[in-house]
Amino acid sequence: MKNYKITILGCGGSTGVPSIEYGWGNCNKQNAKNMRSRSSIFLEIVDDSSNYNILFDCSPDFRSQALQNQIKHIDSILFTHAHADHIYGIDDLRSINRLIKNHINCYANNDTKNAIYQAFSYIFLSKKPVDFNNISKPLLKFHEINYYKDFIIGNNIKITPTLQNHGKVETVGYIINNKIGYATDFSYLSEQTIELYKNLDLLIVSAFTLKPHIAHMPLNELINLLEILKPKHVILTHMGTAIDYNEVQSILPNYIEPGYDGMIYKLRA
Repeated sequence: MKNYKITILGCGGSTGVPSIEYGWGNCNKQNAKNMRSRSSIFLEIVDDSSNYNILFDCSPDFRSQALQNQIKHIDSILFTHAHADHIYGIDDLRSINRLIKNHINCYANNDTKNAIYQAFSYIFLSKKPVDFNNISKPLLKFHEINYYKDFIIGNNIKITPTLQNHGKVETVGYIINNKIGYATDFSYLSEQTIELYKNLDLLIVSAFTLKPHIAHMPLNELINLLEILKPKHVILTHMGTAIDYNEVQSILPNYIEPGYDGMIYKLRA
């Protein structure tokens, strides 16, 4: 048995809530749960012999998210894709490197890895030996992953990467030990991916909008999909300004709840 502690670091869309152009939109600004930074989660896995920390994506708000949630140690990062709201906190990872005095293992598909190499080229240019007492840039060790090919991290933690369609681009969903799924930024899922997402203990899934969108599945379609997937519990993330916490909560089935920044969910399985 393992203990899983999931912290929702951020559950907002690419511009957060409130956003510069739409402000609070449909969201009640009096409700603190509507204030959303860019989407990311932090997963702590503990068993009798180990403690392993996984960050999912590294949003532009990572610094404040790490401070608010006292994140001091990251063992691995699982990247879903290379859109700015999912990778542009990477420079702040050097603070974690200084604390752990080690590289951070990063997992991404080929397109995401190449995009990060291009966006943060200064990280990867130098071939000098690493001095962990004088770190001036993030130290990341990338591992390329393939859809549907399991890999192992930490103390026998199985990760299953899935293919998701996000408009004209592909994103990676992740399943941890056949128990927890993280599925953000998708408009369509293949039958193979749907089969893997069925009957999970927890599924964290994006619900950006109420209306049809080229890159995101609208909430009504998502609820229909979840009826097929039959997870034990669902937390909504990556919510835009159209998604008011109380309004959406009032229409959701009991096993689905909207997330909020700083939310903690614990699971033993």
